[in-house]
Amino acid sequence: MENVAIRRGLVRTSLGHVHYREAGEGPAIVFVHELAGSYRSFDAQVAALKSNYRCVVFNARGYPPSDVPPSVDSYSQEHAASDIGAILDGLNIGNAHIAGVSMGSTVGLNAVSRHPVLSSRSSSASRAIAADSSLSKA
Repeated sequence: MENVAIRRGLVRTSLGHVHYREAGEGPAIVFVHELAGSYRSFDAQVAALKSNYRCVVFNARGYPPSDVPPSVDSYSQEHAASDIGAILDGLNIGNAHIAGVSMGSTVGLNAVSRHPVLSSRSSSASRAIAADSSLSKA
């Protein structure tokens, strides 16, 4: 996210803190990274969209600088989905588009299906973006 005004911080979750970065103003888009990714996975998207959208990226729990809880019980789709709700609450975001890649798309869809309050708040979460690496090779 070069040459982008970036705001950063920590949001409290049920089991620690999640590190986030955001840029831009307007309708919110929360980007959820893949297993081998990080908030940096969406640098190009944020650069392209920040002039019209409030772009929020974060490192999921277990990905520094977010907290890394030691217990395996601290990691699940339920916890990951709850973390999205904590980010929306922590950043005072009422409605958001949720875009995810691979694991991130599953987390986004689970967030909406497991937490009805998110589905009423997330205007397009039911259309979370699932990216397949084979598509980028075309």
